[in-house]
Amino acid sequence: MKHVLIVCLAIAAFAACTPKNTPMTKPAGTGGLSVTGTYWKLIELNGQPFTGSDMGKPAFLQLAADGKMSASAGCNNMMGTYKLDGPTGISFGSVASTRMACPDMEKEQAFSAMLSEVNTYAINGNQLMLARNRMAPAARFEAAPQPR
Repeated sequence: MKHVLIVCLAIAAFAACTPKNTPMTKPAGTGGLSVTGTYWKLIELNGQPFTGSDMGKPAFLQLAADGKMSASAGCNNMMGTYKLDGPTGISFGSVASTRMACPDMEKEQAFSAMLSEVNTYAINGNQLMLARNRMAPAARFEAAPQPR
């Protein structure tokens, strides 16, 4: 009986030290992929397959564990902050971008607008989906090796 009480007290003490409201970065069913630390290649934007840019650079999203993000729609580089909220909530803070003249500025603007509008994410297999209020995905990414 005494040992059971000690074990219960140890579990309670451990639970009290565990941070509350820590966002999950590996939702159930992700196959081990994490929203953070994975190189996510853009494959679909606003329901349309993303064919890439005329600049030959990949379109991607990367989220660091420290709340910083980097991205590109294939021309300009973007950097800023993001915040995870619960197991599926995400929001992007201010995002800065280089200002190169790109052959297809519509893709650049659509990608930037998507970042400011989405508020949920889901990982299914090797894909990351960003959406607004759990509606149809605004963007779909696929885990890929980071180009060198």
